[in-house]
Amino acid sequence: MNVYNEVNSRLSNKGFEELVSFRDKGSNVRFLTKESNHAISELLLIAGSKTDFVFMSFVGNIDLSKISKLSKKLNFSGAEHLDRVNRK
Repeated sequence: MNVYNEVNSRLSNKGFEELVSFRDKGSNVRFLTKESNHAISELLLIAGSKTDFVFMSFVGNIDLSKISKLSKKLNFSGAEHLDRVNRK
């Protein structure tokens, strides 16, 4: 969890807004967004537990529903958390 906490503290003043945060199976998960011209220009996924840490950054003109669909097809670590954003 130390890496998770350190990353969160470093991002606290970088212009990101929390989209959603939750606990899932012993992991803390946060999605943060940065907006530019009223659109999401960057999406961060930060997930951490006692044994694992995941950090993903998506940059560009971001459509959250398309990112969620793509993540299911690619089956990468942390992708299962993107689907939960659409359910909020």
